[in-house]
Amino acid sequence: MDQHNIMITALCLYTAASFIYFFQAKITGSILMIMGIAFNVFGLISRGYIEDMWFFDLMADEVLALPAFLALIPIVLFFKNSKSQGRITLIPLVICSLIAFLPNTTTALPALKSQVFVAPAFFLSESMSIAFFIAAGALALAALLFKQETEETFMKCILWGFVIFTICQILGAAWAFLGWSYPFSWSGRHLASASAWCLYAALLHSGYARIHTRTKALCTVLGLVPIFFIVFFHELSHLLLLLAGKNV
Repeated sequence: MDQHNIMITALCLYTAASFIYFFQAKITGSILMIMGIAFNVFGLISRGYIEDMWFFDLMADEVLALPAFLALIPIVLFFKNSKSQGRITLIPLVICSLIAFLPNTTTALPALKSQVFVAPAFFLSESMSIAFFIAAGALALAALLFKQETEETFMKCILWGFVIFTICQILGAAWAFLGWSYPFSWSGRHLASASAWCLYAALLHSGYARIHTRTKALCTVLGLVPIFFIVFFHELSHLLLLLAGKNV
């Protein structure tokens, strides 16, 4: 089974688990979700094995690792009996899995500058933090549209995401210094990371300013804009180029 088929299997398992979770089958849904994570991880591992050699940077792909981290969140919520909130987080899981796994991309090649420990640590920590931010955005959107009581959970997701995202920025600066001799550059992606960090830092302090729950929820949803730009930068760029070509 090649890497793409492994990831498609993970997508099917995530989708089946999400469907079963909606029918209250917590144990069966969790088993399928864990199987999906296992196939997801196996697909990442197989991606890093080229010509009888292991390349750890290829196994730490942000987009392909994101669904695995997202899948852990509904499992935790369901076992904490937060079933309605768990169902909400299943929606971004399926959407991100579709974006990540459906395209049959060409085999990635290892880069010399990525063959250091901080490179895969940076990619995986960024993917993990973004999973928390996306889950927070979905829960905040439910609070806005359906008046769900999700503030406590989406603020916890923001807290964990912010802590891991901060560590990620430090690892990224260290990797940039090792690979390019400077720790930061003002590209669009770096600006998106900086704006996301500032937004979530402000949201964590919003409790001290007595900001209304709906305002915090709205800002959390708006935070998905830089987050999706960060993680799906190449996919969005490719889509925009295709749209521009069609318009021409």
